[in-house]
Amino acid sequence: MFEKLTDCIPYLESEKGRDLYHPDEHRGMPLPIYIEETIYAVRDENRELQFANYAEIIQSHGVEWSEKSMLEADVSGWNARSVFAIIIALVRAERYAYGIYDRFLENGCLLKWLQRLKKLDDTEIAKHSWMSRK
Repeated sequence: MFEKLTDCIPYLESEKGRDLYHPDEHRGMPLPIYIEETIYAVRDENRELQFANYAEIIQSHGVEWSEKSMLEADVSGWNARSVFAIIIALVRAERYAYGIYDRFLENGCLLKWLQRLKKLDDTEIAKHSWMSRK
C-alpha cells in the first residue's frame, strides 16, 4: 500500500541520503519534494483511510501537532493509518514552520516512520490495520 513512499528508504539509509537536495535518485527532484509529492499521491489513492483527520489520529496516541511531541513519538506499535497520519502532519507542519521537514529528515524520524510503514506493508498488516482507527 505504501511502496511508492517506502521505496526511498534505501536512499535515506545511504551516504547520499545525507544530502537532502541531491536530485539524482528521485526523478531529478530533491528528496523533500519527491517525498512530499509521493505522500500526497498515496493519500489520494487511499481516501478511504480518511487522512484528513491526521491531527486527531496522532492525538489518539498522545502526540500533539508540535515538533517536540512528534520528535518524541514512538510509532513502533502504531498501525499504518496512524504512522501515515504523522507523516502527513509533518508535511503540513512545514507550511507553518519552514525547515521542520528538513530537521525530521536529518535526525532520522522520517526514516523511522517510513521503516515502520514498510514493516507493516511487508507483513500485510497495513491493508487491514487502519480499521482499528488507532
